[in-house]
Amino acid sequence: MLLFALLKNPRLGIDEVARIAKSPALGHQAAELILKTAAWCDNVDVLVAMIQNPKLPLHLALRILPALPESEVRPIAKGAATSAALKQAALRRVTAG
Repeated sequence: MLLFALLKNPRLGIDEVARIAKSPALGHQAAELILKTAAWCDNVDVLVAMIQNPKLPLHLALRILPALPESEVRPIAKGAATSAALKQAALRRVTAG
């Protein structure tokens, strides 16, 4: 809840959002808010921080995966993923491209 409230601060910068996205305290609501905010969800650093966060729900990670550059998807496909489903989705994307 604290991170969700913090994300509502209009003066929050991309660096702070990326740190929040990495936080083990990241909750579902905070992750959804980040993905709904255009300035944040268009930033690769924020998306990478989120997808590397083991607390991120799988359905949100799968939503982020297509927005990542291939250079960020390759490590996930090679085993850096926190879930088998995410690893499989990354592998499909890498082999398809």
